[in-house]
Amino acid sequence: MTTALAVVAGNNRVTILRQTCPGRAGRSGPGTGAERRAEVLHPHGTPNLVAVGFARGPVAESASGSCEHRSGQRRHHRRPADGWADVLRSKDDAVAVDERLIPINGLIALLRGEGGWPALLREQGFRRHQLEVPVSTSLGDIRVDALMYRRSPDLVVACEGKSGRNIEDEQARRYMALDETWLQRAGAIPPELRRASPLAVCALFMGREEQRAELEAALRALNIAAPLLTVGSERVRLSATSGIKGLDDFDTQHQGGLPPARLPVDHQSPDQDLLELLVPQIVAAQARNDDIVPVESLAERILPEWPVLAHGARSAFVGRVGSLLQGLASGDMRGQFRYEGLAQPHTRGRIVIEATPASRDPRGRTQAWQAQQNRAERALQRRYARQIPGQLSLDDLADQGGLAEE
Repeated sequence: MTTALAVVAGNNRVTILRQTCPGRAGRSGPGTGAERRAEVLHPHGTPNLVAVGFARGPVAESASGSCEHRSGQRRHHRRPADGWADVLRSKDDAVAVDERLIPINGLIALLRGEGGWPALLREQGFRRHQLEVPVSTSLGDIRVDALMYRRSPDLVVACEGKSGRNIEDEQARRYMALDETWLQRAGAIPPELRRASPLAVCALFMGREEQRAELEAALRALNIAAPLLTVGSERVRLSATSGIKGLDDFDTQHQGGLPPARLPVDHQSPDQDLLELLVPQIVAAQARNDDIVPVESLAERILPEWPVLAHGARSAFVGRVGSLLQGLASGDMRGQFRYEGLAQPHTRGRIVIEATPASRDPRGRTQAWQAQQNRAERALQRRYARQIPGQLSLDDLADQGGLAEE
């Protein structure tokens, strides 16, 4: 098995691609077990297309020059022109995601209805408002993982994601104490509901489907009556909504696998998980021949849910990204870019691109990108990216026509 990372730039657009290459049974010789699936680099009237390949592990060329995707369709490609870097492209690979964030990604999938997931919450009229919202209550402060809402009947639901089997007593009771008044003080009421009075507010706990029994037992032990949403690769369940007007139970099987990774990481994720998403964005900026890139722009490209992320969560995430950029600029990617921290109140700094293989003479460009491959590998600090089986990337969904429109 061979994984690959590729950046394709052209027509003012850069696409970041991942790939896993399975071997062909019965084939012998060098590279057995790692066939190359090559995308045409200079195809059909797009002469300004530039490609950058980062291969993890040995890669051998397919004898037929074709590949077979999950759909069963075979796609044929011709060899890249001399001097171009290899591009390894397939949508079969999965985006690494912080496992703590699978419940919140499941909630978003149920609100958007994509990736084979049923739009069960959207069908009830719900929309997401904000993620990671700091709110005070009569019992203390909490950071609400997600606020969703609906109209007629007017209802705001404060969602708390649990990555494990336990529910913390103090935190749960703070959620239960949340009401319209505290949301108003936090400025967290959705604009569509600002004139609604009275406004119903309820708490909802969410976790993994395989941990449902333990989460139900934890709520019973705390004597807390609140809805519980659990998400799994084949089943989603919402229970205990009795008495909450506008929110209904469901228990549905689906074939979507784990939810699309619209929030693959956050400010609490390990450095390694952040680097796996950050380094390709730096390389993409080089491929675009960008000279200056704000840190906020990099963060926004990493997180598709950036527009609904609360200000404090954005600031914390940008701070993490800035720290990682400083380390990369002084370490494995030294000489490729420099990090500039700025004192301006509305920015957390920027990177200035100092070198890019994209500006090299075509005759030396392939070698330059190969050197960049080595730098990226050192920055990522491991040979193979962590994968969660069944986790769809947004590129996967786009290819399948499964991205929801809002």
